Amino acid sequence: MIGDKKMKSFFGKRIITAFLALTVLVPAVYVSGCSKKSVTSQKVTEDMPWFDVKSIDVVQDFDEDAYQFCEYGLLGIKDDKIYVKVYAERQGDRDTLQQDREEFHLLTYDMNGNVISSNRVEELLADRFPIPSGMTRYVRVVNYDGEYINIAFDDEDDKYNTEYHTIKYDTSDGTIIETTNDGDIPIVDPNVKYCVIDGCIVKVEQQLGKKGTYISITVTDTEGQPKTIDMSEEFPGFNLMVCDLIFKKEDNKALICLGSGGLKVHYFDLDLINKTITEVREGNEFVESSRFFGGSYIEGVGNIITSGKGVDVIDIKEQKIETYFDINNCNLNRYMSSFIDVNDVSSGRIILSSRSSFSSDRMVKSNLHIYILNKCDSNPNVGKEIIKIASFGELSYAMSEGICRFNDSSDTHLIVIDKRYDIRRQQAGSIGTQTESTDAYYDQLIADIRNGTGPDMIFNMSGVEQLYSDEYLQDLSDLELPADVIGGVFDALKTPEGKLYHIPLSFAPTGLIINKDKIPDGTTGLSFDEYKSLVSEACNGDDPLGYDQSTFMDACMKYYGRDLDLDSEAFAELAAYAKNDFYTSVVYDPDNIGVVVDSIEYKDMIFSPGQDISVFMDRCNGNIKGKALLGLPSSDRTGLRFSVGESIAVTSDSSNIDACKEVISFLLSDEIQNLYDINDLNPVTENALGLYISKEIYFYNDQVSRYLAYFDEEKVNDMGYRTDYVDVDETAESYKAIIRSCSGLYTIDPVVERIILEEMQAYFAGQKDLDQVITIIKDRKKTYQSERG
Repeated sequence: MIGDKKMKSFFGKRIITAFLALTVLVPAVYVSGCSKKSVTSQKVTEDMPWFDVKSIDVVQDFDEDAYQFCEYGLLGIKDDKIYVKVYAERQGDRDTLQQDREEFHLLTYDMNGNVISSNRVEELLADRFPIPSGMTRYVRVVNYDGEYINIAFDDEDDKYNTEYHTIKYDTSDGTIIETTNDGDIPIVDPNVKYCVIDGCIVKVEQQLGKKGTYISITVTDTEGQPKTIDMSEEFPGFNLMVCDLIFKKEDNKALICLGSGGLKVHYFDLDLINKTITEVREGNEFVESSRFFGGSYIEGVGNIITSGKGVDVIDIKEQKIETYFDINNCNLNRYMSSFIDVNDVSSGRIILSSRSSFSSDRMVKSNLHIYILNKCDSNPNVGKEIIKIASFGELSYAMSEGICRFNDSSDTHLIVIDKRYDIRRQQAGSIGTQTESTDAYYDQLIADIRNGTGPDMIFNMSGVEQLYSDEYLQDLSDLELPADVIGGVFDALKTPEGKLYHIPLSFAPTGLIINKDKIPDGTTGLSFDEYKSLVSEACNGDDPLGYDQSTFMDACMKYYGRDLDLDSEAFAELAAYAKNDFYTSVVYDPDNIGVVVDSIEYKDMIFSPGQDISVFMDRCNGNIKGKALLGLPSSDRTGLRFSVGESIAVTSDSSNIDACKEVISFLLSDEIQNLYDINDLNPVTENALGLYISKEIYFYNDQVSRYLAYFDEEKVNDMGYRTDYVDVDETAESYKAIIRSCSGLYTIDPVVERIILEEMQAYFAGQKDLDQVITIIKDRKKTYQSERG
């Protein structure tokens, strides 16, 4: 829609940091002086279950010349029918009213993806519901089995004066069966959470009314008698707008988690017999600490959550997490599987659906995906050698798709995820801040590699200092790379001896975007004095590098990468600036970490860790000529650094080295590198990068034309958007020049990072001088590394 700057991937999240640090509470495993053991490759056995995956792209063709945007949503799956709603917006000009461009469609599919019925709601209702004078009609929602439509007539002069109608229709031919006119029917958010517990229907809805956004909970008992609870009246002041989970807690009782969309949530017990609700503050530690967001209850299965590892069942009473469906037992894209709902479970069949629209072309259509998993009588991969991979963080769509396609094409090997390093599964209650302990999982990985029991490959761990060693990883400097790889990124990952342990798969330059008129020509980096002046002048005192001294220092420390020297003048100058000169007036909500109240989107100097081409153009708002990308402040005015988005390495004890190299070569092929634009990540080959840059420039120019079609130039500028187009060749060359100017890595070992930031607090508070703090940091680092072995 107009107003959305990008209609791109699932959630538009960018995977730039090498590893997201999480809190863990299990003991560390230390190994010292161990010699490697011989490893025998494991093979797929007959008793390993396997599910065949059938993917249905639920999409109806819309003429791109007639429609500018389509959004698909799953209404539900019932009796082997898939019910889908479509919001479509036709092309128009600035004189065309929004409601005159909108269309709503209701589609019914069979389990093979064939259309059973297709109805445009406006045509379905045209003769039955004429729009009252002075009112505007909106289609709000269809219920879970596709039988009902909610229609709202809004007063154009008073948005709270609304008439509501509910229509039941025959999904096969669109025939209207019955209608009601009930002024108490609320405006319903499409994302209603719905489940059946002990025969009672529990429905949690987000409502919008004169009192704002709030949550209502409707309980319909086994006799069909409903009762609706208005949570804004039951718990005034709680600011409840989002439902995070509905679990069965015990017989006739549900557990519901509600919040504001940030970190602050509340847990409630819902009595299904008496239809009453009470807040629960104690005895909920297992669920509360684990933060099972998106959880729901399915009769016959239990409380479930989905993740990139599959589907888990949560036993609240026993405080256990058990696997119901393991993604290693099928060939489903792991990135997509992180955002799925379980829609149906029956003997030998699981039906999953994506929660959000996804589009590889990212322009007009948004696709909805349904996955039907049927259990095979025998595993078709029996006898294949298993390649175990380990990753503490999430994998991108491109890497996940690469794994799927490799598995499909290989007759000899099968890639599976090594669940020993699944942080969430190993210890409930593990989610914490980036400065908390990740020691145990690093130690476990290093111990396993040293013992000869580690995985074959590791992903996204290029920031771990100890893994730059023959003892842990294979030197891949002799790997035959594509001729068009971007050499600077690979050189940045090499050791001083020229060894290459981690192969980059995606990257982005990291630095500060600033208006060129604020700096002298030829500036590539900033001194601390220059930076302080720019913060004052260009940012009105709001430091773009962080909210406090620790976040500022963390950002700048990463700029030194593996070359960070605690005894250097550079570190001393950084520490002194963080202590004495850092200042920010940016306000943020502690219940919504990361949501900055005072947006820095269009200030003269801004920072984002990883300026891939899409981020760079967004941050520049298309004004590439007027912007420069500079290195972060440092004592030597260092220039730009590379952020590695994703990387891959082969462990020294792998028994599948040749096969692992084949995996890497496949991930570096154009087939997979061309997919990295879906996650807003720069691919590491010239051909793929050039294609990505061209797509982004086309996308930007297309957005300009759409804004100008709807609004005049002055209005577009008032909204903060540009009205001129960017030159494809000139913009592409400008961005490539930025890449060529980069050197070194923007990274730091997460454990070293934690130690430094913990100990620097005493220096910031004036309790210890810098020399004392550095001595402690070095001692802790030495102790930690010696304990690791």
